[in-house]
Amino acid sequence: MPVSILGYSRYSICYETEGVAMIKSIGWKWALLSAVVPLVVSCGGGSDSGAGGITPAPVATTNTTVAVNPAVADAVANVPFSFESGVPDFGTTGPTTLTFRAGSAFTIGAAGGAATGATTFGSCIFTFGASSFTEPGSPLTVGSSVRINPCSITIETVGTAANNVAVPAAVRLRLGTLLSLPATVTIAISPLGVVTVNGQVVGTVTITAPTGS
Repeated sequence: MPVSILGYSRYSICYETEGVAMIKSIGWKWALLSAVVPLVVSCGGGSDSGAGGITPAPVATTNTTVAVNPAVADAVANVPFSFESGVPDFGTTGPTTLTFRAGSAFTIGAAGGAATGATTFGSCIFTFGASSFTEPGSPLTVGSSVRINPCSITIETVGTAANNVAVPAAVRLRLGTLLSLPATVTIAISPLGVVTVNGQVVGTVTITAPTGS
């Protein structure tokens, strides 16, 4: 903004250092004003909250849990969810990884093989179209289906600013009573509490003004 110094009215740059306000009028030499001089120069763009300051963005008050549906599965497509002790519904007892793919596809990997197929949502119904698991009675054989409920993801959104800025966050997949190890996705929360994962809307979360604002 224009300020007038000693009769000059030009656009000026102002900053403060060690208690002394410095003003540089473009095209003119530096003018030094003692901090004790009762002159206040206004420099916009302060970051302090309060009158004339910038109000901090609201933050999410909880984590976000949503049922897996086609939009959620697409949002976490190609993100591997690992279960260290296996998934009993899949008949596995060691490290097992479930990965949703584009559309309704999925891949399951565990000791002894891999299986792929399509998912039907409501709960999660995994129908196997190809599999290297051939043991009689295995839930992962070709043509078999496994239904798991609940089937949901929990995103660690608590404390995240609701300002549409993309940030990394941990996400876990729940299959029945089992919770996967955390994986990492990119999330953003809008000022209205809309949550996106990897650029896709998956749900909403309650937001509030940050403590102390």
